[in-house]
Amino acid sequence: MPIYQRLPRYGESWRDRLIRDGLMISVDALNKISRPMTVSRLIYEKPEGRLFKLWFVFLFVLGIGSVSLILLVFRQMFTI
Repeated sequence: MPIYQRLPRYGESWRDRLIRDGLMISVDALNKISRPMTVSRLIYEKPEGRLFKLWFVFLFVLGIGSVSLILLVFRQMFTI
């Protein structure tokens, strides 16, 4: 093992101290930041709690709006 890896500043306690002091980002925080919100995540991953209710209402309104628009276009096209 190289000498620089055996020094105490490369141990877990040093890493934890840097994270605690805000000088380094933790792996969990990095994973949370590195997963940006994409369209596929909005569609395929259901949110939890209050956000789930808002997501469900949004999809419901979007569905009703789409159906009414299709029916409106259909009625306008085939009305004499």
